[in-house]
Amino acid sequence: VLFRSGTGSENGEQLVFAAKNRNLEFEDRSAKVGLHSTQVGNTMSQSVDVRQDKFIFDAGISESNIGAFQTSSHDLTIHSSGDWTIDVAYKDSADGNWLNIDKLQGEGDAVIKYNAKTGNPLDKDRSAIVSVKSVPHISAGISNVVKSFDITQSKYIFEVEPTPDMLALAYGAIDDKSVSILVNCSIDWAIECPDWLIPSQRNGSNRATVTFKAQNNLARASRSGKLVIKSMYLDKARDFTFDVTQSAFEFNSD
Repeated sequence: VLFRSGTGSENGEQLVFAAKNRNLEFEDRSAKVGLHSTQVGNTMSQSVDVRQDKFIFDAGISESNIGAFQTSSHDLTIHSSGDWTIDVAYKDSADGNWLNIDKLQGEGDAVIKYNAKTGNPLDKDRSAIVSVKSVPHISAGISNVVKSFDITQSKYIFEVEPTPDMLALAYGAIDDKSVSILVNCSIDWAIECPDWLIPSQRNGSNRATVTFKAQNNLARASRSGKLVIKSMYLDKARDFTFDVTQSAFEFNSD
């Protein structure tokens, strides 16, 4: 504690004390200031408790896993007693600078917005490490006061199970069976198929199991077509195509 003003020689005088430096510890620090009479024959004394608040430094993010197609903003919340700065390090230098952060330095409490600049065009996840650092600690030679966050944008996923090479949809002329296909896609998908093939849903997003039934074929000729499950990602069409057949109706009067 540093004595800043006052002579200590007048009755009722106000003495002002201030801390010598900032408290960079994460606990309050305290001291006692002793006041003693200098009058001859007067041994009176008084002590005053003095406390300096701890340094506050904390941060958190609202989302660490960003969807492949997601570019909306998320929150990085900072609580700090002093200045702070933000560094971003990309795990794969070949695909750096995909994460946007709207403010890289500041002071005190703040809510910072971050988002992926684009959808992820890669066939793998991409990641960045966002580090919030306390400037007063760096200035004091203390480099380990850091809050770091691993933020990942998922790769684009579009898959079906079973795959076309594993499944051919074949129906009898009068056939009540259902065939199920699991669709898993990062974004929207849609189905195209012959009019006589009835899917349980014709479009969706993310993950769903779609069942297919065939209407009765009352014709004496078999029929066939293509079942296409498709998605559009970053202006590129992708699809899975299945062969579909249905037998002719047979009626013998022998």
